[in-house]
Formats: sequence, structure tokens, C-alpha cells
Amino acid sequence: MKIDIYKANKFELPASAYEWLGSVTTNANGAFSFLINNPTVEAVSLTASNILAPATSKIIKYDLVTSVEEDNKIPTEFSLNQNYPNPFNPSTKISWQSPVGSRQTLKVYDVLGNEVTTLVDEYRDAGRYEVEFDASGLSSGVYFYKLTSGSFTQIKKMTLIK
Repeated sequence: MKIDIYKANKFELPASAYEWLGSVTTNANGAFSFLINNPTVEAVSLTASNILAPATSKIIKYDLVTSVEEDNKIPTEFSLNQNYPNPFNPSTKISWQSPVGSRQTLKVYDVLGNEVTTLVDEYRDAGRYEVEFDASGLSSGVYFYKLTSGSFTQIKKMTLIK
């Protein structure tokens, strides 16, 4: 089926005010695509015709996509971020990124080096992660959190104030 495509700069204009942009042919499923490069185009009219049926026309309104941002890029390096908020009471968020899938552990230690809790101890795919650390059962003070993933290890300091 042949589709003629017309455009107008305002959606409210009568069909006679539309300007021809071009034609496309649908595939076997009736689908088609047509690239419109003019950002001032607000309305598009489609006229479909084939040998077996009379021409039909439909005015459509569409959303113009001006940019696409990719949020899920795979990180290129390991990174353990500073917890937020810091100082905190009673909970804080700890985030990190890993460029490879691996067994990852995230542990919290007190100032004497005693392990307080294990927040993560599992295989994780490459990506960005965040966990919440609830310290409501702990005393005020300085604590450390340590991320280990393969040969990567990083430690950061955080402060609990009650």
C-alpha cells in the first residue's frame, strides 16, 4: 500500500493547508516508517491508497523526540562512591559500579576493624548498584565500608551521629 505524507506547522489547520512531504510503501504487515527532519512540524496527514480501495485520509498528532539518553551504559571501571548522606542517622545509601560480572561483597566495619554487617555477598552482573545501610542498632561513631570484587578492593569512611 502506498502512503502519501503531508505536514502542517499547526495542528489546527484545515487539511487543504498541508504540504506534501513524500511517499512510502507499507510492508506485508502494513507497517511503515518515515523520517521527518523538521522540528516545526506539529501535525502530519497520512493518505493511504491502493488499487483495490479508495483513498482514505487521517490527520494525526505525534510527539517529537528531540534526544535520547542512555542511562544503562555498562561502567568502564570499578568505583565505590561516598555514602549519602554523610554524616547520617539512622540510615545512609552506599552505591558503586562494576565493569564486570563477579562475586561482590560489601561489608561494614567499626573503627577497631570488627565486621559489623555484610550488606552484599553475591554474584552481580556488570552495572551500577545502591544499597541502604540501616545503622539504627549501632552507636554513634566512625564506620568503614569495604567493597571487594575480584582483585578490586576499596574502603570508604562514614560517620553515624545519633
